[in-house]
Amino acid sequence: MRNLRTICAVSLSALAVWHILQVPEDTSLLDQANSNGAPLDFSNHKIKGAAMMLISKPWTQRRGERQCYFNRSMDLLATNWYPHNSYPIILQHPQGFTPQEQTDIQQKWPHLPLYFSNVGHAFNDGQQIPSPMQDEDKPMAPLGYKKMCAFKTYGFLQAPHVQELDYMVYLDDDSCLTEPIRYDVFSKMKQHKIVYAYKQLFLDRANVVRGLEEFVQTFQQQHNIQKVANPELAQWLETNGYKAGKSHWSFGTNLEWVDLRQYQKPSLLKFHHAIRDSGMIFHRRWGDAPLRFVLAYLFWDATQVMRICTEYVHSHWKPSPSSCTDDGQNPRIQNAVLAQLQRCQGKAYCD
Repeated sequence: MRNLRTICAVSLSALAVWHILQVPEDTSLLDQANSNGAPLDFSNHKIKGAAMMLISKPWTQRRGERQCYFNRSMDLLATNWYPHNSYPIILQHPQGFTPQEQTDIQQKWPHLPLYFSNVGHAFNDGQQIPSPMQDEDKPMAPLGYKKMCAFKTYGFLQAPHVQELDYMVYLDDDSCLTEPIRYDVFSKMKQHKIVYAYKQLFLDRANVVRGLEEFVQTFQQQHNIQKVANPELAQWLETNGYKAGKSHWSFGTNLEWVDLRQYQKPSLLKFHHAIRDSGMIFHRRWGDAPLRFVLAYLFWDATQVMRICTEYVHSHWKPSPSSCTDDGQNPRIQNAVLAQLQRCQGKAYCD
């Protein structure tokens, strides 16, 4: 059962909350204190980092059978992340937050440095939604969910506060850190020149990554990319059939850490623009998870991607355990993705 849940990760987890994004494109709600207009406070930090969470409403409601939901996610963020990573926490929603919502949330977690962000412009505008869509007769996902995939792939770069940051940790509002992280992750990423850090890998379904490998090959040809950044990983994927129109390995992007300076390098921005222009997030429901994974062999070398060893729960899934240890608070960085895939050969998920 867990394999099925993991294979359908992008579908089930986001579809469980997709209604939060089915909001009118009216972004007129005015954010008050600690809002879009207030700059982030880094006075106690040498690194400009923050946690970001796109949340559902009503935020007080637990939906369905999910073990993890916003209230629990925030409680565990406060106990298992914030003590060693006391960075700003940015809560996002496409309609922003009313003053009462901000007050209620701040009163529940008064010691956390919370910022409330109306991301309606970044979420709704400039998506270049094709019409008609290739899956119009039988949509693979609701439009709101596809918008979320586009937002998490490239749209978030236009959201308030993001251009103030060098690093971010993104987690869904139904992702719960159930084990403490006892070191400053952004400092560790800076020390080791890490571009991306992740916890879990999973196989996304073949029907929602259709055409992705051909797209990547065309992009390489058009931009004269003769050699990928991580040839060992690319070769392993090809040898084992994951670059032949089948299921595609993906990062669990419901919990991820990103060096935003590297993520916005011209070469990556060209890739993101090509994804946007293709319309395939809307045509075929390409998700941000497999698209992020492509970066791990196309643009990032074996030492630039770090695996975080911690336990967490996403939505109604069973816990994703700590299957490694951060010995001496040094996460695994040397070809972490390839090493993990080799260990998980034949599985649909990889903790």
